[in-house]
This record gives sequence, structure tokens and C-alpha cells, in this order.
Amino acid sequence: RGTLQRSITHESFERPPGIAIDAARRRIYVADSASLKSSNHVVRVLDTQGNYLDTIGSQGTAEGQLFFPTYLTVDAQGNLFVADTMNGRVEVFDPDGRFLRMVGQHGDGYGMFDKPKGIALDSFGNIYVVDSAWSNVQIFNPKGQVLLFFGGRGYVPGLLFNPTGIAIDKDNRIFVADAFNARVGIYQLINTKAEDSWIALPAR
Repeated sequence: RGTLQRSITHESFERPPGIAIDAARRRIYVADSASLKSSNHVVRVLDTQGNYLDTIGSQGTAEGQLFFPTYLTVDAQGNLFVADTMNGRVEVFDPDGRFLRMVGQHGDGYGMFDKPKGIALDSFGNIYVVDSAWSNVQIFNPKGQVLLFFGGRGYVPGLLFNPTGIAIDKDNRIFVADAFNARVGIYQLINTKAEDSWIALPAR
């Protein structure tokens, strides 16, 4: 019914923009993008009762470090995907907070990012990353290899203008928060089996 049950906070929070839940492990992950002068560019880990457990990452550009982390998601194995926005990449950590790998890198080529934000996974484990600056969504396979992108800057349906968040339902419909167009774009993943090519088209 939308009734507030309680609030969860911690004295270390500065500017949390993103959150993800690992229900199996009863964890809440909160991205803290802090500020330019702060060193708290990290992910906070709490249990589902709101008790503070741990911190993942630190400010920097090296592997496992973060600079303005924003959006998060968790896969079925409990691995945490972090949009490391100002470093132009996605970082992946295991359930114990150990750095595993990076997806993409900063740049203007295929499979690269400028301002990655929203992250989501489809039923095949493919990784969808919204790039607010490029106004598109790139799709990577579970190994982090780029498959394709959709969107692009524009105003007509199917195009995007500074998108931010993304969610994917059980039928692999893709919902993208198209921020500057003041709408949500809905796309359908066309697929028959995991090894096929993936094609995303605007939903009609």
C-alpha cells in the first residue's frame, strides 16, 4: 500500500544514488558517489535489517577502485556489478567484495563508455549498461564481451536522450529511464536460445 515501514541510513552515507538487493544473502548494497572532494567513492554493504557490514572499493582509478559509483545490480551467484561512472567502466566484485573483472572501459568505441549508469541482467546473464552521455544501451555477454547496442541520441520513439536507469522483467522486456525525453522506453529482447544473436528492438 506504499506505507513507509522504516528508514535505513548510516553516518558514513554521503550521496547514495544506487541500490541493489541480494535476497539470498540478505544484503543491501548502496553505491555512495560522495563528492569530488570526498574519498568515500565506495559501495556500502548492509544486512536487510540495516546493520552496517562492510565497504567495497576505494577512491581511485586502479582495478577495484571507484570514482563516482552510481547504479548497481547483483547476479544469481551474488556477484555485484557497479557502474563506475566517472572511470567509464563497470566493475564486478564477488560476494565477499573481491574484485573480479571489469566490463568495458572509457572511450568512444564499440564496447566503451563515457558515463555508464544503469545496469541490469537478462535471463541469459547478459549485461545491459546504460550510457547517459552516449544515450544508448550496450549489451555484453556474461564474459564481458560486447554484443551490440541500441538507442542513440534523439527524440523519436526508440531513441534516448541522457538515459539513466534500466530494469528487465522475466520476459526480457527492457525498460529504460529516458530522462531528458521525460519517458520510459520499452524494448523487447528477441531471442530463442542463449547462443543465438541478441537483437533489441523498440516495443510496439
